[in-house]
Amino acid sequence: MLISSAWETSKETGIFSEFDYEILQSITRTYDFQKALTDNTVPKIMDTYFSKDSHRMDEIDLTIKVFYLQMYQLYGHELVLISFYEESINTIKEKTHLNTKIYVDSLRQYVDK
Repeated sequence: MLISSAWETSKETGIFSEFDYEILQSITRTYDFQKALTDNTVPKIMDTYFSKDSHRMDEIDLTIKVFYLQMYQLYGHELVLISFYEESINTIKEKTHLNTKIYVDSLRQYVDK
């Protein structure tokens, strides 16, 4: 999970200017989706849980259905988030390997002389 303080510190220090555009784009999308999940989906579940109506026995069937739908939505969002994590990791690996290869190839021109 990307941590907010690390993300904000990285933005403020300007370190992102050193990142490849595709890496930064992928990480940003992952962080934004993660933030939306923690800022919207999870609080809705908590609101339902702490609602007085959710603890009324005469409303238990409705409460269970609402919880089911909210948890299913959370599950779907987490699957998307997992795919974003994987995409970000793969982009970082690909770009880092590519940049390393370019760097090594550029050094070879001096070694081979």
